[in-house]
Amino acid sequence: MPFPLERFIAAICTNATRPHRLRVGWDTKGKWRWITRRYFELEEEQLQANIRKYQIVERLLAVQQRRHKARQAAEQEHLAAIEALLQRQKALVKPVVEFVYHEAGTYPNVAREGSPEFAMGAPVYVRGKPHAVICPVASRLPALRRRLASLVFFVASERERSRVAAQAAPGQRIEVLTAEPAAASPPAVLPQRDQGGLTVRRAVNRMIGLDRM
Repeated sequence: MPFPLERFIAAICTNATRPHRLRVGWDTKGKWRWITRRYFELEEEQLQANIRKYQIVERLLAVQQRRHKARQAAEQEHLAAIEALLQRQKALVKPVVEFVYHEAGTYPNVAREGSPEFAMGAPVYVRGKPHAVICPVASRLPALRRRLASLVFFVASERERSRVAAQAAPGQRIEVLTAEPAAASPPAVLPQRDQGGLTVRRAVNRMIGLDRM
């Protein structure tokens, strides 16, 4: 709409318009314009609304990131607990076999892994019948307390014994045995391809972006 020069000069003289660098809008942001006070106020309102919106989005993203990190940490902790349990069960197999042999006069059979029916502990059989459990998971015992009450629990430390005893049947027999240290596994050697092909090292470097440096 045409704006007569005399009105523009009058607006300047009465301070009804002023030069202003626009702060809102993709196509006009940073450009200078002559604007009225009301337009300045509207732009300020829009600017503050955008700031609040971005702050809300940032807070939501921060909450999501914290939850994601917490889930990752919980998963890592769970996996570490499983690995530690497997290592304890493996290390106790030989001491348990010797212990049961001296008591029962026969060599027992030990399952290769834990079972949900035995609170994720490794069951030990004597003459085909369940006799003991190696390192049951304490948190799983309450649901199985009555069925496992007659079995012997073998654990690797007094701390583990306290956790298991708190969830086991009253008076349940729990034996603490010294676990034999597990033999260290030799480092895995990854096969390399020919120099003309993609080697393992190059593949890893490509994954983390080192080959583009």
